[in-house]
Formats: sequence, structure tokens, C-alpha cells
Amino acid sequence: MNKLFGCLVVTISTIVLSGCTMSFRSTPDEYNGADAAHIRISDEGNTVIRTYEMKDGCYKKVSEKRLTSALAIMGVPTSGGKKVSGMTPSNDIKGLVVKEYSIKPLQKLSVVRYYTENHTYGSFNKEMSALFYPQPNNDYDIIVGDYSITVKNITPSNGKDSTWKGEICKTGLLDW
Repeated sequence: MNKLFGCLVVTISTIVLSGCTMSFRSTPDEYNGADAAHIRISDEGNTVIRTYEMKDGCYKKVSEKRLTSALAIMGVPTSGGKKVSGMTPSNDIKGLVVKEYSIKPLQKLSVVRYYTENHTYGSFNKEMSALFYPQPNNDYDIIVGDYSITVKNITPSNGKDSTWKGEICKTGLLDW
């Protein structure tokens, strides 16, 4: 009976832990300036925001902060939602747990989702991303789909672009 119980505990633990995501990155610092931009994301998966600065003719990553919960078990976040006062309501993000942040505008950013792709011959860690250039006093929804990330400006547009162009510096041997 003890062996059966032990096998059952190991099996259930393996199933639960195999559906976990964990991140040790910190969350973005709250920006309190009068020109703050605001972002909203559904608290699912492992999504981060990267900050870039120009160096040696390309944009170098200077920070990477998590937007979603540090720990999710079987896809369910272990922390509650986070709201920003006065942010425009969303028509697109209606998840159970939503995170909102006040960020500094006019930065070169990218939103990156890390995920695992399973194939017949193994699992591969992958990422998808979208470039983002937040405008002052604008609110944005970050909509993460199965194969894309959309950063949607939900504030009446001021005619300014919310994306940027430029070469991102290569950081390792496998960067192409």
C-alpha cells in the first residue's frame, strides 16, 4: 500500500510540476511621471519587457523585466492582478487575472513571450517578440496569441507611431 501511495504522489507531483512556469526576473519599476504610459497584459505564460539603448551602431538590451506572475502552476498564476488607477478599460483583454504597469514613455522596448514547442524529436525553448515605443500618456493592451504579440494603443491616437526600427545587437554565438 505504501508503494502504491508513493507512486501516486510522484505521478501527481510530476504532472503538476511539468505544467509550471517560473521566472526570477523582477517586475518593471513603476514610473510616476506625469507623462507615464500604461500597459496591460493578461497574466498567462512567461512574458517580459526588454529595454534597449543605442551602442556601437545597434540597439543593446539593457534590462529585461517580467510582466506576468513569477510562478504559475498548470497555467494558473499564483499572484493576484495588478491595476493602475485611471487606465482606459480594455475591449480585448478580459482574462481572470490582469497585470497593469506605469512605464516611462519614449523608450525602445520589446515585449517577448518565452514558450516551449514540443515536437516528435524533443522540446525546444523559443520566443516571439514585438517592438514597442510607448508614447506619453497613452494606454496599451499587450495581446499575446499563439503565434503573435500585438501591442494595441487604446488611447485616442496622437498620430505618433508606437513601434520603432533598428538593428538589435547580436549577443551570442547562435544569434543570426
